[in-house]
Amino acid sequence: MSGKTPNQIVDEWWQEWLKHAPICNADEDMMTAFLAGLAAGKSKWQPIETAPKDQRVFLLSELGEIYAGHWGESVETGHQAWIIAEWGNEGDQLLIEHPTHWMP
Repeated sequence: MSGKTPNQIVDEWWQEWLKHAPICNADEDMMTAFLAGLAAGKSKWQPIETAPKDQRVFLLSELGEIYAGHWGESVETGHQAWIIAEWGNEGDQLLIEHPTHWMP
């Protein structure tokens, strides 16, 4: 990862989320639960291989970036992938290619 502490990563990500909430695909309820879980020490990063593929989760990239995303079919390739944003009438998507960890 980036050499930053988890709290530094979350703080920086929270500031970015406030600027770009619609693209991030995380609503305020999801963010509140995420931050409360971190503060209570209940939420921990888990290996990406254990991530549920039937709900939105927070994803940690290999660069230390945090995104909210869900597992689904890539419009471009037809393969399953982690999707972090969808927009437009033509099904445009933004994918995260190599997440390393996830958190509810």
